[in-house]
Amino acid sequence: MTMEAVQTRISMEDYLEMEYASIERHEYVDGKIRTMPYTSENHQRIVSALIRLLGNFFLESNMEVFPSDKLILVDDCNRTFYPDTTIFPPEIEYRDYRGKMKAALNPLVVIEVLSESTEHIDRGEKWLCYQTIASLRQYVLVSQEAMIVETYSREGSGDEWVYKSFEGENAEVPIGECRISMKEIYRKVVFAEPKTDETTD
Repeated sequence: MTMEAVQTRISMEDYLEMEYASIERHEYVDGKIRTMPYTSENHQRIVSALIRLLGNFFLESNMEVFPSDKLILVDDCNRTFYPDTTIFPPEIEYRDYRGKMKAALNPLVVIEVLSESTEHIDRGEKWLCYQTIASLRQYVLVSQEAMIVETYSREGSGDEWVYKSFEGENAEVPIGECRISMKEIYRKVVFAEPKTDETTD
């Protein structure tokens, strides 16, 4: 099945069948298909840094850190996502589709790097959906416009989330069980010059 053929709602099974053979990656949104967007160099630098920093921290543990090609399925929302970075426990639970596609079910930490075209989705429908994942302990939003990282951390086993914001190169961000230097997250990131209003007399 090609993307051109997908004009109406399709089943999760048809999506997984299509995704298995697809060159591009797509998210499943309650019967609709959403193509994964283009990512900037800064976006890629930040994700690479997060994978390196978290991967090194968990190197001697059984925790798993994955980049954006790890598919997760959220049953309560009937949606799939490819988070920019995900931390999983040692025993990852999967929904297996005919031995072709496996969608993970129990992330502990989900990290999204914000982009102009997708920020409203990350802050809106994705965040609402992620909150229904019983295993999820933390949701992290990373700006690529400035050194700003926001976290939502689950309190206990309930549905209460604590919001915190971290700014500046001297900050340390708690992600999962580790603390990561803001300076290291944004290493090699080139920020755009601030826009100024030019006025003439």
